[in-house]
Order: sequence, then C-alpha cells, then structure tokens
Amino acid sequence: MSEEGKKENADWLIQAAQQLRAVGEPDKAETCYRKALEWTPDDQAMARDLATFLYRSQAKYGEAEEMLRKCVERSQSAEDMARLAGLLLCLGKNDEGIDFLHKTLANANLESESPAAALEALFYAVLHMPAEEQKPAYERLKNLVQSGAKAPGLDIMANLNRARADDHKGIGQLQQLLNLVAATE
Repeated sequence: MSEEGKKENADWLIQAAQQLRAVGEPDKAETCYRKALEWTPDDQAMARDLATFLYRSQAKYGEAEEMLRKCVERSQSAEDMARLAGLLLCLGKNDEGIDFLHKTLANANLESESPAAALEALFYAVLHMPAEEQKPAYERLKNLVQSGAKAPGLDIMANLNRARADDHKGIGQLQQLLNLVAATE
C-alpha cells in the first residue's frame, strides 16, 4: 500500500476513534488509535494523540509518559514538551514537569508558531509553577487569549483538579479562560 493510502487509512481510524470515544467506547477507540499509529509510525502528532488519550481516558500513565518522552526526543516540539510537562505535573513529578515548561515557554516565537501549545503550556505554568513565576505566565496567557488564540478541545481537567487539591488560588479565573479557548465552534 502506498504511503498516501496508509495515511488515509490512519486518518479514517482516528475519526473512528474520536467517534467511539464520544459514545463511551474507550477500549474500541484505543484499538483504532493504535492501529492508526501502526499505519503511520513516524507521525508525531498521531503518537502524541494516542499518548494523550492513554493518560486522559484510559489512566495508562506509564505508557503515555514513555510515548511522550519518545516524541520529545524525536522532535523537541512545543506541543510534545507541553503535553509531557502536563502529564508529569499531573503525576506529581513537579521538578521535571516545570523543567519541560521552562523549555517550552523559552521559545520567544511560541505564541505565533504554535498558539495551542502556548495556551496549554501557559495554563500548566499558572497552575503549577512557583508563585513568582505564575503572575508573568498568567499575564502572557491572558494576552494570548485576548488576541483570539484558541485550542478547541483543550482538556486540562486533571491538572485543574491537582491544583485544587494543592489549594491553588484563582482556579475560577483559569476555568473561565479555559472555557474561552477550548470551546469548539
């Protein structure tokens, strides 16, 4: 089968996985995600999507962490680093998670090159970084939201819950910003 045919099959499987997830069939959705990745094993976005699904929907944190680490090793992309940071922070691996956030947020062009990754990383920064770093991250996040940046479907509920458990102040404001950027049209 041609590479184009493999990509088309993988895309179809991803659509099926999303529909199965939406109707409450996570195990079948996982099978579709895995098969899609078999068709296109070098597709970074697909690997990141499977890893994200594994930790957000299936509670397979170890496997998801391993997959995201491989994604970061291959690409060093803001998307991969932000997603790995979020998972690590959610798991309580704060020092390493914050280190990945610093690497992600150090990119001066992050907001213009990848607004969705910037939004995700900035939400994590406000939720998990030391207090002295939260305010500048919040201002940067607010400016990005005001510029109209969107990340439809952004799901940081596990991180919000962890921040609530840590008695983080300002969860309500962050929830409002999240509702603005994550809304699907």
